[in-house]
Formats: sequence, C-alpha cells, structure tokens
Amino acid sequence: TGPAHAAAVPPPAAAPGPADFGASSADLLPAEPAGSTADASAALALAMNPLLSSGRLERLRLPRCALGDDGGVLVFVSARGVPVRNPLQELDVSANGLGASAGVALAELVTSASRLHTLRLSDNPLFFSPAEALGALAEAVGRSDSLTTLEWRREAADLGVSSMGRKARCAWGVAVARMLRTNRSLTHLDLSGHPLASSRPDEDPESPPALRAVQVTTALGGAAAAHWRLRSLCLARVGLPDGCLAALLAPLAAHPALTSLDVSGNSLGPLAAEALAEMLNRKSRLVMLTARECGIDHDGLTELVAPLRYNMTLTSLDVTGNALGGDDTSSELAAYQEAPALTAAAALAELLECNTTLTTLRLARCGLHQPASPKPLETSELLPAEEDAEGDGAAAEVEPATEAEANPEETQAVREEAALVGALIGRGLKRAFNCALESLDLSGNQLGDAGVVALAEGLPHAPKLRSLLLAGCSSEAAHAAVAEAIAVGGSVVLLDLLDHPLMPVLPADALPGRAMAAAPSAGAATAGSIQLALCSNRWGAAMLWDELMPLFPPDAAAAAAAAFRGLPGATADAAPLFELASRLLPPLALARLNTWPADASLPYGGFVQWVGDFFCGTWDASAGKDAPFALLVGAMTQSHALRSMANEPLSSRVELAAAALLRERRRYFQRPPHKPTRPAAAASLCESAVGCLDTFVSALTPLEAAANGPVALAIGDAAAAAVGSMLAPRGAAADAHEPLHVELPPELCTHEYRDVLDKTFRLELQGMLRVDGPSAPAGLAHMPPQLDLLPHGGAVLASGRCQFDDWDFFCDEAEPQPWREWLHCLRWLSKGDASALYRAETDAAGAPTTRYEVMVQRPFSAGTLRCALSATQNTQEAEAAAAATAERAEAAAALAEARVEAGIADGEDEPEDGPVAEARARAEAAAIAVSGTSLQWKLSALHVHISPLFVPSGPLATWHDTEPFGPEPEPEPEPEPEPPPPPPPKKK
Repeated sequence: TGPAHAAAVPPPAAAPGPADFGASSADLLPAEPAGSTADASAALALAMNPLLSSGRLERLRLPRCALGDDGGVLVFVSARGVPVRNPLQELDVSANGLGASAGVALAELVTSASRLHTLRLSDNPLFFSPAEALGALAEAVGRSDSLTTLEWRREAADLGVSSMGRKARCAWGVAVARMLRTNRSLTHLDLSGHPLASSRPDEDPESPPALRAVQVTTALGGAAAAHWRLRSLCLARVGLPDGCLAALLAPLAAHPALTSLDVSGNSLGPLAAEALAEMLNRKSRLVMLTARECGIDHDGLTELVAPLRYNMTLTSLDVTGNALGGDDTSSELAAYQEAPALTAAAALAELLECNTTLTTLRLARCGLHQPASPKPLETSELLPAEEDAEGDGAAAEVEPATEAEANPEETQAVREEAALVGALIGRGLKRAFNCALESLDLSGNQLGDAGVVALAEGLPHAPKLRSLLLAGCSSEAAHAAVAEAIAVGGSVVLLDLLDHPLMPVLPADALPGRAMAAAPSAGAATAGSIQLALCSNRWGAAMLWDELMPLFPPDAAAAAAAAFRGLPGATADAAPLFELASRLLPPLALARLNTWPADASLPYGGFVQWVGDFFCGTWDASAGKDAPFALLVGAMTQSHALRSMANEPLSSRVELAAAALLRERRRYFQRPPHKPTRPAAAASLCESAVGCLDTFVSALTPLEAAANGPVALAIGDAAAAAVGSMLAPRGAAADAHEPLHVELPPELCTHEYRDVLDKTFRLELQGMLRVDGPSAPAGLAHMPPQLDLLPHGGAVLASGRCQFDDWDFFCDEAEPQPWREWLHCLRWLSKGDASALYRAETDAAGAPTTRYEVMVQRPFSAGTLRCALSATQNTQEAEAAAAATAERAEAAAALAEARVEAGIADGEDEPEDGPVAEARARAEAAAIAVSGTSLQWKLSALHVHISPLFVPSGPLATWHDTEPFGPEPEPEPEPEPEPPPPPPPKKK
C-alpha cells in the first residue's frame, strides 16, 4: 500500500485504513515533482515483472499506489504473461487512477485468470473511459467462471452524474445486465456510486427517455433475479428515482438466495416502498436491508415495516438519515396527535412488539424529534365528545363517570405519555413477546428528556440488547434513568453517552505541575454512573477488553486494530503509551497529565475497552473526517510523535478520552478477571467448607479454657500455630487477593495471625467508633448520618460517623487477643449460611488451576459477619479426584451386589472373609482415597460489615460489644412440650 512510502509490507486488504474514515494520507505519499509519479509507477511495475510472471503469485494487493493508466497496463500484462495456468486468486487495484488502456488490459487478465475469485477496482476513473473499455471489462467478468466477488465503488463526491449523458448511463446499465446474465459465479456485487439509467423527477412517465430508463432497470432487475448464485447486491448512490428503483426491485422479490440488499442514496418513494414491501412479504431469504438517506417518510416506513411484523428472516434494518418524522412542529392538538414522528414511532413500536428475528435496527438522524407539545387543554377537550342518542340532536342520557373521567389529571398524563416518541418505542419493547434486538441506534433524534426516560423503561425488556446509541437524544438529566435501566437489564455493554459533559482537558485556571493527573475525568466510574453499569454488564457477560471487539462494526474494528499495531514499537498485544498519548494531546497538556514512566505500555485489550468507552457510535464511516473516531485513527497514523500546537485541534472528545486514559491507573492497564460462577456441586462444597469451619472452632476452643489457667502465658505460640494452619498461604493463586464474592472487600484477605485485628477490625474501627447521640462528648466533631443510595439497592454511609482515629483507644481499653477474636468470629459463623463460587485462574507458576470459594455469613445486631474459605485444584488434582470418585461409586456398587449374592439383608453382620469382606475393603479404601483428594479449605477473608443505621448503646461502646464477640452463650433450654389437650367429653 503506497509504494512511495518506506513501508513495504501492506496491511490486509480486508482491513480498512485511515483513508476509509476520512483521514488524510498526505504523510503516506510525499509530494514529488510533476510527471515523476507515472515514471516511478512504470519503473515499479517493470521491477515487479519477474514476480508477477513467476506463476506462483496468488494474491496481489496494490490499493492507493498511484499506478496510473500506464503502470496499470504494465502490471496487468506482466500478471497475464504466465506460461501455465494463472494461479492469481485475489486482485486489489483500488484508487490507482486506472484509465481506458488499463481497463482493456485488466479485462484480458480477468479472462486468462481462471482461478480469480476476488476483484477490487474501486475509485478508479474507468467509468469515464470510452465504452469499449467498460464493455470489455463487463464482458470479461461475464465470461469468468471463478469470480465470486466484484467491488467497483465510487465515492459520492466523485460520482460525476452530471458529466454523464443519459444514453451513456443506459448503456452502462445494459452492460451490467448482460454481465449478470452471462456470469454464473458472482455471489457479491458492489457497484455503489456508479450512476445507472434514470429519469428526471419532472419528466413525463410516458416520455421515451423515461420509458427507456424503466426498461433498462427492469432488465437489470430481471438479470439479477435470474442470477441465483447472487447473495449480496449493493446499488447505493446509483441515482435511481422512485419508478426506476421500483422496476429494479420488483423482479428481485422472487430471488431464492439474495440475503443482503443495499439501495442507500436512491429515491425510495411510494412505488419503490411497495415493491420492497412485496419482497419482504414473500418468503425470501433477505437478511440485511440497508436504505440510508433514501427519502423515506412516515408513510413509506409504515408500508415497509408492515410485512416485517411476521417476517422470520430479516435480522438487520438500516434506515439512517431518512426524514421519518418530517418537519411538522405544529402545536395544534389535531396536528400534534397526527405528527409524522408519532406515526413513525407507532409503526416502529408495532414492529418491535411482533417481530422476533430483528437483531439490528438503525434509526439515526431520522427526524424522530418530539413534536412541540400543545398548550394545556381542558378536560372536555381531551375526553371524547359525547354523541347524541338520537339523530335529531336530542341529548343522550349521561352514563356514570368512568375512572378515567373521574380523574382528568391522570387522563391528561396518560395521553401526554402516549404522545411521546420515546414512550411509544419503549412500549413496543415492553410488549415484545420474544425480543431478539441486539443493536439499537436512535442517535440524532431529539426525543427529549421525558421521551428518553420513557424509552428507558422498556430497555430491561430487551434481554439480548448489547449496543445502544442515544447521543443527541436528550440532555444529561435523562442519563440517570438510562444508567438505571441498563443496570437492571444487565445486557447493554456499549453506550455512546458519557457520565459528565465534555470539558476542557486543562481549565484556564489550571496550576502547572502534575496535580491535574489526580483530578476527576469525564467517563470515570462513580456510584450510579453509566460507566459503572456498563462495567458491571461487561463483567457479567464475559465481554471484557478485546472481547468487545466483535461488537464493533467490522470496518471500525479493522481500522482501530491496524492503527494500534501501526504505532512505533507496537506489537500485537501492546503499544507504547507515550506514542499514543503524544499524538492526541498538546505537549503542555501531556506534560501536566502524564505520570507514567517512559516505557509504559498500553495493552491491546485496554485499548479496545477505551475505544468502546469514548468512541462508541462515532465510528460510522459516513460521518466524515470530522467524526471523533476518524480523528482518532488519523492522529494515530501520523508520522510525527509529538502533536504540535500548529496542528488542527482535535475534537474535545478525543482530548477528553486521552486525558482519561492517562488518569486511569488500572481500568485500561490490568485485565479484569472473569466473573465467577456457581459450581454444579455447590451444596456439597458448602457442606464440606462449613464442616471444615467446625473443625477450626474445635481446634481453638481448648485455648479458651487454658487462657484462664496457670499456662495462660504459654498459649501464644500454640494459638499462632493453630490459626496459621487455618489461613490461606500467600501466592496460592494469581488473583487470590480478590475474593470471588463481591461482598468481601479485596483488602480484607487474611494470611497472618494478626490480620483479624490489623485488617478486619481496624477497617471498621478507624473513624467509625462513635456516632452522634445525646450522650456523646460535646468536643467531638460529629455529623448527622447521610446515606447514598446505590443503583442496585442498599445504601452506603456518606457521613455521620466520628472522623478521627479511635483505633489506639480500642487497643488500649479492650486489649484484644488475635486467637480469641478468631474464635469468636468463627464460632458465630459456624451456624451461618453458605454460598459457593468458582473461577478458572493461574497459579503463581502460571499453570492453570481452579479456585473454589465458599462464603459463610450470619447477621447480628450491628451488621453482618462474613468469612471466605478458599481451595485450589489444578488439572492433575481434578483428574485424580474424578478418578477416586468414580472408583468409590464402582466399589459401592460391587459391595451392594456382593451382599445381594450372599443373601445378607440390611442390618445383618457381614462375614470376616469371602467376597463380601473383599468388597467392603475395596469400598473403604476408595472412601479413603476420595478423602485424600478432597479440597483443602483455608480461611482467605474475614469481614465485619457494620450497618450504617447501627447506634451503639453508649458513646464509648462499639459494635465489638455485641453478641458475636463475647464468650459462648449458654445454650437455651429446650422448651418442654406442652401436654396434649384433654379429649372432648363424650356425648351422652
């Protein structure tokens, strides 16, 4: 790609480059004196002659290489001069300035290359060549028996419709029709941007030119319908009016294999909408339909989606850029209730309610704006008018008022909600029987805050929704409702909304230095934020880091990957952080924000998640070169490492994303572990762990009696050894510092004898010893309790506790002993409830292992006491345990069979020798083997969670004075059974 550039290894042809998203390629092609390009291209083609004619070349990719007409002729002639069967299978010569001579040479190459299956020649002036070149190339494609993919696109800016006569366009349409009739191998045909035969809008439909245009498009549609191998047909921006497009689509309704159709940029009026609806109404195999910027109005959409209510094949519908909502902003009640936006929204709601196969729905920039609300009306204007009982106008008897009539304010609210565009779409999601929607794009439609809030109520009813685009639909006031909705639904992992408004990376009053690195940034995950809900959903769906890449559009994913791995010093897995940040931020901002070492690297997975957080929804190639994603890709492909102040400033979103990347210390640089799951044998694991907990309590109980005797001073070492044998060792697993249960804080992992005091107790005692009360000392700085509600339920104490350190006071007054506190906590937990989780991890040596964790919790008056017991099992240990379990089952079956053969009933003694004794010995040995391979549970975490509503009994009392932390209470006597009631007296 680009022979003038020093790089000789081109990227894969299927991977779009920065130019596909509007980025400039000036750095890739240095300016040269006029006239030297053709000579250089010709010299390159001659130098490649031995390679091209070697008979071994299978793939030749030369896009954007400025070959020119002469260079193209030399390349094609060299590739055609193979003495034996030409092995060429793929040819890409897009954007090379190929003319008429190159077109004729290319036609000869296509004829001779009997194995050629892919031909890409987009963005070449071949279309404006004489008719002989176009005819020769179309005829060569028609004769080919191996060609399956033909991409021959032109950009919209270079369409050149005005430079072509109507006869030339008709001749081109006839040539394409003839090509399709003679070819029998094409499966993918893309002729975007090439104008076909058309008529003028103001022209008489019965005039000869208009009839000729309809005849040509009818022939083209018939040729495509007869080509049964065709799977994908792209005729975007070919300049077809409504009548010609309808004539083209009508024959395609009977196509048995067409799965993808793109008619974007044409005029899709009533006739074409009717033909397209007929195609969808039949049992066709159409899976993807794209009709962007086709002039579809609300009536056309209604006719288009009517057959989709029962269509069982279409999975993707893209109608971006159509004026579905019109421009009617009347405030009259009749016009308000019949607004085009509401009509279109009602049709979409019916589609979502009935369709069960649609996975992608794109409605960006469709004019679905909330119409101007009418002035408040009286109840009599909102309620339906009463009809006369008789035809002569006599007043009818008034029936008793209904519930709605009795509450006019409620009726007003219901009708206002029904008139919200967002509420109609949300209602469709609510009523959906089996919603399969995975991607929904409503960006650019001004739904309003109330409309987005009403739409959010339906999002939890789309369980498969992964990508949601709502940029430009509302203000930030509706973001909280969206965050709550996606948190409840648990499926959305890509959203184009940020938690905070776009702000300058460095405010005008920013102080010099690196203090700005600690400032909060937009997009940071806070309680109740969009990013927090997205992270939770990604963790639950196992779509972390590079697992998000399949949800990106294919072109955007390929461009982002190529730009990342094209950075200097980058590999497939990581890239230097400075190489990326220096291209996105001015030097002054970079110096103030960067606190990373010079050799810091950004993992590829973190880069993918960063792109998904800040550039979701901006990666549409049709958005142009000013879109944030296009600016990002263009900046990453710059040859200069430092961005100068003279460069054109990037968008605020790009700079904001770069600042967040530098501020985040973990989110984009440490791969998060996968979400643990509940094992199949959870009940047996919980029983085993709780039994091990009872063993720990039994080992520590004798120390409590010895502490009051003469050997009280000598039990310290024994207690430390006993507790140490219960605790999990350090480095047992790479992620052992993070408990599998989210209720346990990571900093409460226990590995040492004193961790019960230095970690578990200290976390809750420091700064949380006393609360505000009538008996509190007057000199203490107390505050009233304030709670922050969490989006998933529950609350967190924001303030209200004493904010000074009372840890030393507790240690001096209570004089706690670690072993005694361990005993109190474990004794209380031995009667708690247990739950089990497991996750595949790696041990300290990097070997695969499985970590099991059982959390035991039990509430008390001040809060909840929790502990975690962990056990690891590598592959060999798991295989041995499975083998021992299978052996125990076989031994038990053999013992039962031996007892039956010997005639020994249950409860009878077994003989000391013989087959039964041998079977018994085998069963006992198998049981011993199973116990030897069972999981070895160790204490890995201990947590005392104090409720924010807990109030101690006095100013010097703490939660440590509650029931779990004292001596074992005396067992309550069992209540005596009540005597049975006396029998009722007998009747005389």
